[in-house]
Amino acid sequence: MNRGETDAPTKGMKPYQGSIEVSHHGSFSPSTQRNEVFFRYSAFLHDRRINSVDGSVRKGTYATTSSDATLVPSGLAAVGRYALPNHFPASYQYELRPPVGTSIFCGNSAPNYNQAGGGVEILFDAGCCPSTAILPPKSIEER
Repeated sequence: MNRGETDAPTKGMKPYQGSIEVSHHGSFSPSTQRNEVFFRYSAFLHDRRINSVDGSVRKGTYATTSSDATLVPSGLAAVGRYALPNHFPASYQYELRPPVGTSIFCGNSAPNYNQAGGGVEILFDAGCCPSTAILPPKSIEER
């Protein structure tokens, strides 16, 4: 729980349904490895998928790999690449450092919400323990 903060612009919006069509394939392990880092892009300082008090990650949270994040030069680019349901530019980047062996599913974001998609998506199907998200998130400046 995020101490009562809400994402007012998203009230009434249907929940995000990611598109992990390829859940397990040869190039990805179904669980995290040592020192793996992932990133989650959000338009909100208090993302409803990240606990802003203890840094835990809710089950069903989507993020991307550190290598795919290098292809995201701005918050608006994140919206298109990951077909995010909220069209406000992502203003925050959460760094996620899950424990070794955390269950994940890997795939590509499909076109959705009038966005192109195509980025690498990682689904944390079971969530992650406290201190997974490095707080506070990094601010993304628009170009």
